[in-house]
Amino acid sequence: MKALRKSLISPLIVASAIILQIWWRSVPHYYGDLFNFFSIAVILLALRHGEEIGALSGTVAGLIQDSLTLHVFGLAGLTKTGLGFVVGLAYRKLNLTPFINQLFFIFMAASLEHLIWAGLANLIFNFNPAVKLGAFWFQPLTTTLIAGFIFKLIKS
Repeated sequence: MKALRKSLISPLIVASAIILQIWWRSVPHYYGDLFNFFSIAVILLALRHGEEIGALSGTVAGLIQDSLTLHVFGLAGLTKTGLGFVVGLAYRKLNLTPFINQLFFIFMAASLEHLIWAGLANLIFNFNPAVKLGAFWFQPLTTTLIAGFIFKLIKS
């Protein structure tokens, strides 16, 4: 029974991310940038399974996100691939066992992914993300808190 529960967690994470992201996009645009459930799913899968699954899930989640948001196709796939790989590799190689270390590293990785996405969208495709809105800047923090606490819950 425990093996079945353990094997169902990863598909449940992905399905939940898709459903929550579709549902969340129906809220007013100002709050729309506050949560990115695909980033949360990528971080959880990378922490749980390592850098290979993290990179693969990042690619898939990013391409799904691009197809749902009608932004530049492939940009989120590229940045989320890096996010999944870096988080999975760091969790395996660094001492991220203390919860505060996990939160700090997840915050740094999510912030970097978010800023690289915004920078590339602006530089390459002249797409200006809503950086003037506060929700844009809080997305890495909300991603960190949700992913960190869910991973702690799953792990225990």
